Amino acid sequence: AGQGAGSMEEEEEGKEPAPPEPPKIRVKVAGAGSEVWNGLFMQRGRRNGACELELVSSDMKFGDPDTSRMIFRDVNTRGAVWWLYPAYYNDSEGGSELPPESGWKTNIGKEPAPVLKILKN
Repeated sequence: AGQGAGSMEEEEEGKEPAPPEPPKIRVKVAGAGSEVWNGLFMQRGRRNGACELELVSSDMKFGDPDTSRMIFRDVNTRGAVWWLYPAYYNDSEGGSELPPESGWKTNIGKEPAPVLKILKN
């Protein structure tokens, strides 16, 4: 029996432990006049040096399942702007890595603009 245990240890030694995954950022969107935007967004990756999030569960029972709703930071000549694209935007805290919780403005979405809550694991 001792021999079996010994060979297992040798196998284990060669394996590097996987680095821990950074926690995914989740954002709750609430209060948007365009109700399809209200719900939970989860970080999908990064874009322009900031979090990019995708709607994973909408508060509305009936949405358009083919439309992926994203929150991301766009960088152009005027600076950085956060988008709930294309309905709402926020140019108050373009430099942050996470979307700002307040200060959203309406682009083509319905008033009022939403409030965001960042949920950390």
